[in-house]
Amino acid sequence: MTVLAALFLLAGFSLSSCGAPLDPPHPIGQEDYLWRAENDRRQLIEGRVLYPASMAGEVGEPQDLVVHVCGLSAGCGHIGIDHSAPGSSVPGTTKVGARMLVRASSDMPGQITQTSSTVQPVLTAEDLAEWRWLVTPAKAGRFTLRIHLTALAADTDDALLPDLTLPISLRARVTVGRSLDLAWHRTLEAATGVGGVLSALGVSAATISLAIRRARRRQATMSRSREVRYTPRGPRNRDGRRRERDRQ
Repeated sequence: MTVLAALFLLAGFSLSSCGAPLDPPHPIGQEDYLWRAENDRRQLIEGRVLYPASMAGEVGEPQDLVVHVCGLSAGCGHIGIDHSAPGSSVPGTTKVGARMLVRASSDMPGQITQTSSTVQPVLTAEDLAEWRWLVTPAKAGRFTLRIHLTALAADTDDALLPDLTLPISLRARVTVGRSLDLAWHRTLEAATGVGGVLSALGVSAATISLAIRRARRRQATMSRSREVRYTPRGPRNRDGRRRERDRQ
């Protein structure tokens, strides 16, 4: 019986050791995180990014900013754009093979509104993704737009590599027509502000108009009184007084 029990125990140990998967050979904690990050980095592949080297437009007018990221087989660096033309897009290199986070920033006064998904997958050499923004400068001058590309670890927002930053030169100008429009809008805003203050004080436009008309009538009446008071009398009056003095 003792021999049979020992055989059964050995058989059970062999089955259990062959059936269940073994724990990963790497430790847990910080070292586990580093192991996973390094493993994800090894999955990255070479890719391309297509972006405009420069942009130019008018103050207050939104402009389209488009950036393409793709694998080497997708050909986003050859999408029919003349790269030699001023303000056209230029190709660059980046790492893909992951979910890509692409953002835009700038020192430009105004608004940058993203009109596409912030995170998109570019997993294989055949994948291509597009990011879009509306760029609306609020002041004339020369500024710098910056595109930030980040490859993310699987199912997380952790960056696998430092951000790749691409600068874009932006020149915003003001036309004569736009200058007149801005001046008119500022005038309307000022008038609206004054009207709002007067309304808050309980003074309406009709009250102001009535007060102006009354002030003008009083001014006209006072002017007429001065004319009657200081206008010299005619020659007949002066001659009549002389005759009365002569009679006396």
